[in-house]
Amino acid sequence: MCQYSANDGVPSPWHTTHLGMLANSGASLVVVEATGVERRGRITHGCTGIYSDACEDAFRTVIAHCKRIGTAKFGIQLAHAGRKASSARRGRRARTEAGEDPWETIGPSAVAPGAAWPTPRAMDEVDMAQVREAFIDAAKRSVRTASSRSSCTWRTVICSTASSADLKQAQRRLRRLARRPHEVSARSAARRSRRHSQRHAAGARISSTDWMDGG
Repeated sequence: MCQYSANDGVPSPWHTTHLGMLANSGASLVVVEATGVERRGRITHGCTGIYSDACEDAFRTVIAHCKRIGTAKFGIQLAHAGRKASSARRGRRARTEAGEDPWETIGPSAVAPGAAWPTPRAMDEVDMAQVREAFIDAAKRSVRTASSRSSCTWRTVICSTASSADLKQAQRRLRRLARRPHEVSARSAARRSRRHSQRHAAGARISSTDWMDGG
């Protein structure tokens, strides 16, 4: 679950305490909260990211601590918030206000997730390529932090950013976007050595419903 305790994507001492406790909980596998593959892909300012050297170094320190004191394997959930990015921290408003350093959000279509959110910019081919490369780079950073497993939640960009209500205007764009997880998986696998492939697992979580009538 999101801890809303990071600083510009960088895990804080809270993450060391929180994940350290879970490392010793008896769990076989602990998966770190949804972690943005790029700065604009975070849900809130307090969400973790793995898009910079500072993020990577902090995660490496946290995971090393967890492995020293516990027995659990660790994984990370690589994510992109899409049109639901730039949200306020938990317990507050839905969106980040002007004085709180909001950022432009992107999605397969220019449709806001609700009345409280700003309208995202519809992704073009350049955006899709940037997000794809961000996932690939984040996967490589995750391996360097010694996480045992990575999970790609591309569904946040695809399913959570657009539903059947706006598919007509975004259908072609969504089809192109839906190919990206396969490209990320293929390119990431090609860059891993056989040793890394045996030590690290990767998976993808797929949402198959938008919970709408007729969806």
